[in-house]
Amino acid sequence: MPFSEARAHLSGLVDRAGLLHDRILVTRGHPTSLVLVVSDDLDSLEESYDILRDGELMRWRRRSRLETAAGRRLRLPGHL
Repeated sequence: MPFSEARAHLSGLVDRAGLLHDRILVTRGHPTSLVLVVSDDLDSLEESYDILRDGELMRWRRRSRLETAAGRRLRLPGHL
């Protein structure tokens, strides 16, 4: 969506992003200049990113999936 159109309809776009959890891509020229998302969705994306870049947690996740597929349960250190 062009920047000028987004600016003219900002209130409605914010409502749409909140109600439908849409990402609104705003352009200025050809490339996307910004993305409009509601703060709860951004928080969720940031949390997912933090999890994915935590190497130790991802190793535990992979190991846990393998153990579960083999019918065994794997417990994280310090967790019941």
